[in-house]
Amino acid sequence: MSENPLKTQFLDLLQDEEVQEAMFAWLKKMFASSNEAVLEQIEATEQRARQEMQKVQAELQGYKTQLATLEQDLLNMQEADRQKQAELEHTHKALKQAQAELEKHKIKAYALFLTLPASLKQGLSNLFKEGDPLAFVVIGTQGKNIEMLWDYTNNALKENTEGAQTLAEIFYALFAYYEQATPYQLDPLEVGQTYDPTKHQRHHSSTSVSGTITKVLLRGFRHAKTGEVKRQSVVKI
Repeated sequence: MSENPLKTQFLDLLQDEEVQEAMFAWLKKMFASSNEAVLEQIEATEQRARQEMQKVQAELQGYKTQLATLEQDLLNMQEADRQKQAELEHTHKALKQAQAELEKHKIKAYALFLTLPASLKQGLSNLFKEGDPLAFVVIGTQGKNIEMLWDYTNNALKENTEGAQTLAEIFYALFAYYEQATPYQLDPLEVGQTYDPTKHQRHHSSTSVSGTITKVLLRGFRHAKTGEVKRQSVVKI
């Protein structure tokens, strides 16, 4: 069989150095172009991946910031709750103390009132009624009423009426509330002080018109700031 002349010519060309160099240059260029395209694709992929990573990191940072804010809000709410709980406990404690104090004075004043002779109760019927201890305290601590009770007690002392000292104790128990809501206070005089007619009222049982106080029968009251005497203390000298 005779050889194909085109094949023979092609093989001869492949043996030619210039042809070989041209082919190698073409192949090299083709591979270089292909590598550049691959590199560009890789770089583009890396760029997209980097951008996506940055986006994810930004979102993650946003979530971290939100979480930190929520945690701080929770801490603030817990602290506010603790403070409110402490305030509530303090208020509850103060309320219990106030109720206990009210109960003590209410029982004392009202219980003493119940022991008064019928005649003295009758004389106070325009002020006090039996059956409602709380109303007794509320009525008894009003300004005009506390003054009327003092005057009534003073008259009972002047007449040596049975139960006069009990009236004085009722007055003191009610005045303990009255002075908490007003600027008035009981006269703090003590036995042994000198009688002062501008501040004191001499009881008829006194053995002298002046001198040293030997007994305080009924304390008066005065304005704590101005010193104005609202009622003089009844004393024995």
